Amino acid sequence: MKQVTVFGAVVVMAVSGMARADITPVPICTASGAQLPAIDGDWIVWHDAREGSSNNNIFGYILSEPNEVVICDVGGNQRYPSVSGNVVVWQDERDGQMDIYAFDLLEREPLALPGMPNKDNINQRYPKISGDLILYEQDMGSSVFNVFVYDMTTGITERVSASAVNQGNSAIDGTIVVWAEGSRIYWRDLNTSNPAAPVSNSGQSQLFPAVGGGWILWIEAGDGWDVYGYNIAEDAVSVVVGGPGDQNRVAISGSIVVYQETPTGYSNSDIRAVDIDSGAEYAIAVNSAFKDRFPSISGRRIVWERSANQTGVYLAELPTPTTLEVDAPAAGETFLAGKAMEIMWYLVEGNAPVTVKIDYSTDGGVSWQPVQGAESVPFADEYYLWEPIADVDSQTFRVRISDTAPGSSASAMSGAFTVFQCDPALTADLTGDCRVDIADFAVMAAQWLTSGNPYDPTW
Repeated sequence: MKQVTVFGAVVVMAVSGMARADITPVPICTASGAQLPAIDGDWIVWHDAREGSSNNNIFGYILSEPNEVVICDVGGNQRYPSVSGNVVVWQDERDGQMDIYAFDLLEREPLALPGMPNKDNINQRYPKISGDLILYEQDMGSSVFNVFVYDMTTGITERVSASAVNQGNSAIDGTIVVWAEGSRIYWRDLNTSNPAAPVSNSGQSQLFPAVGGGWILWIEAGDGWDVYGYNIAEDAVSVVVGGPGDQNRVAISGSIVVYQETPTGYSNSDIRAVDIDSGAEYAIAVNSAFKDRFPSISGRRIVWERSANQTGVYLAELPTPTTLEVDAPAAGETFLAGKAMEIMWYLVEGNAPVTVKIDYSTDGGVSWQPVQGAESVPFADEYYLWEPIADVDSQTFRVRISDTAPGSSASAMSGAFTVFQCDPALTADLTGDCRVDIADFAVMAAQWLTSGNPYDPTW
């Protein structure tokens, strides 16, 4: 069992119960030697040691074609690529030092970086790119590296945070930069003048930060290594993934967190993912025969390196979750108890259910009761006429549709609306619509002086 905690709400899920048939790893590259992949959109990039560990080259693969592309093979080591949009950057050692180079994936040609401090006898390493910003680590002497950022639109380089302590394992998303400094994780928003700040003062060792979707993630020592998260907007820290085994090498895109896990020691490792919004958990690559490691994610696509018995870059795409929406009744509407009400729904994304069941709640969704006769309604009908509606009185009435397929959690709930019982004192309501109006007068006028005595019409 694995425990996922998001802002104090604990969800416990059985890993063995996940539907692995929906996630099939696809080999992108199976050349010999190590590959370290990264992904953004349709592009997968990696450094490739098929020509030897001292002659790594940069390769790419575009999923929309699909096609493998040689990005850089000039000799010497080119390693640690990162991709954002149409630009890939990497650490290049062709001149006997570590420099940062770039390639335009749209034009399929090298991209000049005016102002980037290349060929200056100073090492720049481990670049990361997000939009127009390239993050890298620069040698400050005495085995200390600091984090710098280069703006491709201005050609200006800026040190993110000066420190006499080595900074490494850096990452960037938009203007948010994170890095490890000593045994702690720090972050800074480049859009502000605020200085660098630690994500947590837990006092435990912290490693391998990642950033995305408004979250900063890292692994932290304790009872093993677990994934922790700092939600920037909420200014809150929580355990994102814990439990048996060690978690390692985490990445995030939107609300999807992917991580490397070593369940039984470092002879093998797995790739798993969790949606921190819904709590859904995915087994991406779980096989003791392989060492699956170094995951990267973009949207719902995940790439990683597979080594040990098999070498290469592998891709998996998480299935799109079924998302439903209740279209009617709308929040704030009012209905008379005992009359008819139309319930309408539609598919937002994913696979449409075959049938749905309909429930209702009179307490805003705290408790639910089935709508009699609506235990299995064809989803394709897109509506259900509830006639008559429950004879209740509530200003927090809701309806819910749920997929009836075994194991499915797809459902949608309406906003709160009102179902009311008519005041029995309203005896002049002749039409049963709980109001006295011209329609009631018409009924009365039509029967004016008419006798209701079947035995004496002149009564």
